[in-house]
Amino acid sequence: MTDIALKMPVGQTDNNRSNDPFSKVISSCSFVVDNARDVAIDDNALSHFARTMPRNGKVAWQFSGRHHYTGEESLTLRYVLCIGAINFGSGYAHDLIRSVPNSTYYTIASLLKDAVTRDPEIVSSQRLIALTMKEVRELFGQAGNDNPRATELMAQFRLSLNELGHWLIDRYDDDLDAVIDDTRSTHTMLQSLLRMKRFEDVSLYDNKQIYYYKRAQLLIADLARVGREFGWWNTVGLERLTIFADNAVAHVLRQLGVLVYSDRLAARIDAGEYLEAGERAENEIRAASVIAGNILQKTLAAERKWSTILEIDHYLWDVSHEPEFRRPSMRRHMCRTIAY
Repeated sequence: MTDIALKMPVGQTDNNRSNDPFSKVISSCSFVVDNARDVAIDDNALSHFARTMPRNGKVAWQFSGRHHYTGEESLTLRYVLCIGAINFGSGYAHDLIRSVPNSTYYTIASLLKDAVTRDPEIVSSQRLIALTMKEVRELFGQAGNDNPRATELMAQFRLSLNELGHWLIDRYDDDLDAVIDDTRSTHTMLQSLLRMKRFEDVSLYDNKQIYYYKRAQLLIADLARVGREFGWWNTVGLERLTIFADNAVAHVLRQLGVLVYSDRLAARIDAGEYLEAGERAENEIRAASVIAGNILQKTLAAERKWSTILEIDHYLWDVSHEPEFRRPSMRRHMCRTIAY
């Protein structure tokens, strides 16, 4: 499996932690859009979509629900961090045993919730560091799954959870109050999360580094949701977040006519062909999603509808699960990657 999150050239890691990483995402994705061969943004469709989007984005701020653990503060925080560390695997959907039909994410979130309810220590830093493959397979309902792709994903989950445990201890001395202090700023938290190599969502396009930081930004948003919902803290700088570039968001934008794919790319995706992580077309889909989201955010903020990408992304992701967006005649692209 091509792991684009681990493609960072040696010696250039520090360059990814500039003073303005969010601008890096926009500028590098703009470069891709300007040079794209297989994906384009339809400005008229984008303007129409902006005009017709609803005004109520309150649901985007709700984290708690039947699929997530929300209880004691420190345990909830550890749970959210764990979900953020393993919030990938959409390209493995058909390889997994899923307890929640048609949702890899809710399957994983629910199973982790059940595990935390049974044994709160499962998300302690020391336990995360020591997790074995056997434990991970059992934890996420894949103990009886002999599909090698499922095993591959569970191995990726294990690495991510191991790394999270080390990060909590090495960076914060396992002090959750220090984590909360950083969480109050999107910029500070992004810089901190990027110290974990598996959050370094960077790809190459025409020999230029392209930055997405999808999972890191989504985790920041989830932490902000939890903090706001439970009155723990307020996060500043959420307006800087860019869209969380994955296959669900891109699929909805394509269905709406906002993203236009070349015939050859559309044929590949609709035939069920998996894209390679980091290939040209996969970069173009993700980058176009980011730029379309950025335009939407500016438009909707000007119209005093929604002020952050969080509401926009949540709306697109939520819509992607509706029947009209699950038609087999137009599929979402699939890619086995730890980026989404």
